[in-house]
Amino acid sequence: MERRESAGQASPRLAWLGPVAWIVIPLVAAGFVAAFAAEVGVPIAILVGAVTGMVWSLRDPRTGFLIVVLLASFVNYSAGRLLLELGIVYGWLLWMALVVWWRSAWVLPVRLPRRMKAPLIVWTLACLAAGLTGFVSGNNSHFLGIQFAGALWPVVSVLMCQGLSRKNLIGAAIGLVIISLAHVVFGVSAIRTAHERLGGVYFTPVPGQVAMLLWGAALMAPQRRWRLASLVLMAILLLHQILSFTRGYWLGILAGMAVVTALVWTLAPWPERWTVVRRTGFLAGGMSAALAVLLVSSSLVGGMSVLQAAGRRFGSSFSVEASSETASNVMRLLEYSQAVDAARQSPVLGKGFGSAFVIVDPFVGQRSVDPLVHNYYLYITVKMGLVGLAAFIFLIWRFFRTTLPPLRGERDWVSRVWLIAAIAMTVQVLVISLTNYSLNDANTGAPFAFLWAGAWAVLGRRGEGEGELPEA
Repeated sequence: MERRESAGQASPRLAWLGPVAWIVIPLVAAGFVAAFAAEVGVPIAILVGAVTGMVWSLRDPRTGFLIVVLLASFVNYSAGRLLLELGIVYGWLLWMALVVWWRSAWVLPVRLPRRMKAPLIVWTLACLAAGLTGFVSGNNSHFLGIQFAGALWPVVSVLMCQGLSRKNLIGAAIGLVIISLAHVVFGVSAIRTAHERLGGVYFTPVPGQVAMLLWGAALMAPQRRWRLASLVLMAILLLHQILSFTRGYWLGILAGMAVVTALVWTLAPWPERWTVVRRTGFLAGGMSAALAVLLVSSSLVGGMSVLQAAGRRFGSSFSVEASSETASNVMRLLEYSQAVDAARQSPVLGKGFGSAFVIVDPFVGQRSVDPLVHNYYLYITVKMGLVGLAAFIFLIWRFFRTTLPPLRGERDWVSRVWLIAAIAMTVQVLVISLTNYSLNDANTGAPFAFLWAGAWAVLGRRGEGEGELPEA
């Protein structure tokens, strides 16, 4: 059987889907709108949309994986229907796994870079060990399942890379931007209604993650229109992150942008480095001006000065006074103390997924069961022990060792931007993880896995042999 070398080419088995899709999708979209307009029922509209997405993913798996990111990024961990929402996400992932298997008859699979195989296997084994430990220890099965599933984002990235290639990275990036803009509309609309700081699904780090891609494009795109469009879109996404009033997000964005800028400057030839400096200054100034206009001209939080509120929030980072701004600091210190005590009880293998401890709120005296820790490194140590922490460090270290060397030899600017964004987003998430457990959530893990998947599509090889790194 003849096998294709590229995922971007149309298979003879799917050739009929193109004309049919262009006819069916507009009709389905019209029916989708009509169903809402006639109040036929949301389930019917969702079903039609799901069927359309499933059919289209047969032709373009990239779209199917973008739907995974969309669904996962809007999972609400506090709405009381978490298992249903996660079930939908992993059900769609299962469908995409079947699609990849079906297409493997004529589409050669992406082979990961050889250096990444060992850390991925080690991390997966560590997760299995933590799941088994939690099961044997009789930990809460609800927490165990959610935490185990959340830890498998590197495995999800391996599956996602089968739908990506160098040729379709621009479309994938546009899809991520659209998802991020949906988060901006969702979050800003919510805060205009509530007139107070909101968290959870309303303000996830997704727009900040995608901003790394846009900052790289703003610095490296050859056409001015691409650079300006990236700058404007990035300002909109950063507005959402400012309104999150989440200090960890802000520090992560600053770290990620610094990494992008440093890599672009380092990789540029000496004659072009001054151009990079001038372009960085111009774009940073333009983005700051755009953000200032958006913040000053919009009374998004009921007349409260956003800049003053953000300043107070940032200034309270290291205070433990009894106030609304610093209450989270006090609670996290108590949480860290409990987590350290729990980690000492089983330092090597951890207490397993599903373990939890009791926290007493010092302000109201309320007791609550806390299965999480607002520090991902401490969270791993509690759940997976020092073995799990070492596996995570090994995974991240190998990722940097795999993605950094080929950058200098990469000639395609889109692929280079994607690799730089994947590195910057990794740094960004590592910084956020100092004060949060975002990588345990599908909201953060899905887009993170998608960026890594794009890196594997660039660095890997589509074929029967081992994946090799491009020559530097």
